Amino acid sequence: MQNILYASDLTSRSDRAFERACRLALDHMAHLHVIYVGASAAEDMEARKTELDGLIAGQFAELTPDETKRPNWTAYTHIGDPVQTIVTKVTALDPDLVVLGQSEDLTAATVFQGTSTDQIVSKIAHPVLVVRSPVHSSYAKTIVAFDHSLNARRAFEYALRIAPEAEVTVTKVIGDISEAARANASDMVHGHLAEIMRKMSYAVPRPNVDLPSGRINDVLLAAIKTAGPDLVAFGRTQKTGLEAFVLGSTASFLLGHVTRDTLIL
Repeated sequence: MQNILYASDLTSRSDRAFERACRLALDHMAHLHVIYVGASAAEDMEARKTELDGLIAGQFAELTPDETKRPNWTAYTHIGDPVQTIVTKVTALDPDLVVLGQSEDLTAATVFQGTSTDQIVSKIAHPVLVVRSPVHSSYAKTIVAFDHSLNARRAFEYALRIAPEAEVTVTKVIGDISEAARANASDMVHGHLAEIMRKMSYAVPRPNVDLPSGRINDVLLAAIKTAGPDLVAFGRTQKTGLEAFVLGSTASFLLGHVTRDTLIL
């Protein structure tokens, strides 16, 4: 990854996403783009930018004492609608990863429109990491929800890049539980994973493959609750035209119900 974009609201709830974005930028020596969107024209944007630069410099100093190993960054400040401003900035910068905190803007409108995080995810095609958990170290355990789609395969690949040393479990929910169907599903999953891993430029741990059966949303949520991963990755529905970025029912369900960090491709 060469460019990571993090959207900040400069509140205490954004600290987790900010630290994770800085850690990932450091791990990959990626340029970190940090954007703050103010709601009032009365705000002093120069002061906000100075504040952002100070926060970023301080975070990198905490993570490594060696200045030569710190990545570059750029801070941006804007006034306007947060969702549209961030979506426009993502389109312009075309980052490899967008890092967001979990929105807490639970108003009556969100029942119909979704939170700011939901709206941003649905309006961009870029990989998005939604950070919910406190950051103590690199990710140690990952679950990837798998369905053979291109975006599910990309979710697996991105999970390996973000957490190269994590224990990875790939979970595919199957409908037919006959021995032949399970064997066929296992062969297909292992085949896809092997193809992706061969393209990696470094060795990664061999993933576990889990093939449960049942209602997909219930089974995935139960698997995540049982395994207790610190990262859950999944792909969005592949569509074209106006519906190109629609998450799909399972992806929307996971984004809304999983309490761990989520990676959406």
